[in-house]
Amino acid sequence: DRHNEVEMFCMKLRGVAGMIAVLMVFGAGHRTMGGTLRSDSGGVNPMSWSLLIRVSHSGMSDSLATFGVRPDGTPDYDSQYDVPRPPNPPGDYLLTYFPHRGGNWPTLLGSKFATDITSPVHPHWWMMVESSVESGTLILHWDTSRIAQLPDGYNIRLRDSTNSATVDLRHGGMYACAFTDPARFGIDVEYEATYLELLSRWNLISIPRLVTDSLTASLFPQRISRAFTYQSKYVAQDTMHVGYGYWLKFQVQQTATIAGVPLMSTA
Repeated sequence: DRHNEVEMFCMKLRGVAGMIAVLMVFGAGHRTMGGTLRSDSGGVNPMSWSLLIRVSHSGMSDSLATFGVRPDGTPDYDSQYDVPRPPNPPGDYLLTYFPHRGGNWPTLLGSKFATDITSPVHPHWWMMVESSVESGTLILHWDTSRIAQLPDGYNIRLRDSTNSATVDLRHGGMYACAFTDPARFGIDVEYEATYLELLSRWNLISIPRLVTDSLTASLFPQRISRAFTYQSKYVAQDTMHVGYGYWLKFQVQQTATIAGVPLMSTA
């Protein structure tokens, strides 16, 4: 009867309001500017970048899916970065999300996330697209202007699980395919680099690759000391070379990325 219909409607409203409150709480600290989650320093580098994927299909569009890396990101749930997907809207819908469950991913938020920030060490994502309209053409769009600032050799590749097509996201801004619900995409990073785990103290470091810029300031911009080698006494150095050990001090624990040609031999 009419009374029951009103009561059911009120229950639905309370459920939506509760989800909005959850999103506000768990989304705290997540900042977006112009659709792109920016790092605090404003820079783009292998340790800190993000990309927004806009999806369109059958006259509908979705522009919430954002993925990337941060120095303090992890493959598990990061409350300062990872944001759950809002509930489906009424009627026809187009939904893009990153699926997660298990580990420390909170069950309260469901298994669909609109933003997925992970570690810069061997990052990987699965991205899903669902729609109430189960056929037609699916189009993915993205802006390459910021990720173009990443170093040469840093490749972000999207693979369509339906047809095995692979797209280099750094060198193209669109991908179109026939839609089969749900669509599944794998995203991986290919980069010739070594990752060094540095502690908040003095660290003994050697350069693990042949690099194009051997200046200490370029290799370790977050250091709080000069590089020192020991040659009967400690000697400060402005450049760092393969085959030597250097002492460097850091204020906070962090991961450094050294890109370059792998070492076959130092002889």
